[in-house]
Amino acid sequence: MKQSISVIAAVLMIIFAGLLENESQPSIGGSPVMQDDGAKETSGQVVQHTPYSELIYVLEERKEVDGNIVETYREYELYEDKNGNIQKRVPTENLQYMTYKKNMAYRP
Repeated sequence: MKQSISVIAAVLMIIFAGLLENESQPSIGGSPVMQDDGAKETSGQVVQHTPYSELIYVLEERKEVDGNIVETYREYELYEDKNGNIQKRVPTENLQYMTYKKNMAYRP
C-alpha cells in the first residue's frame, strides 16, 4: 500500500514538472515559437523595438441607449522608458463596452 502511494506521488511529480516545463515555451497550435527579443538589424544598424509596458482601457464615450447607459472604453498600449515615464500612448482597435441600467437603485 505504501509503495503504491509512493509510485503515484512520483508519477504526479513527473507530470507536474512536465507541465511547468511546457508553460515556459510559448506556442501557437501546439508548435514551439521562437521568441523575439525585439532587436532588428537594418543596413548594419541594430534598432531596438521596445515592447509596450502596459495595456490600459480609457473611457472614450458615454451615451444613453434604450434607457441604458453605455460606456465605450478603448485599449491603449503604454510605452515607458527605463525610469517608468510614459513615452508614448498608442490606441489599439480593441474596444470594451459596459452597459448599466439607468435609474436603478443599489440594493445590497
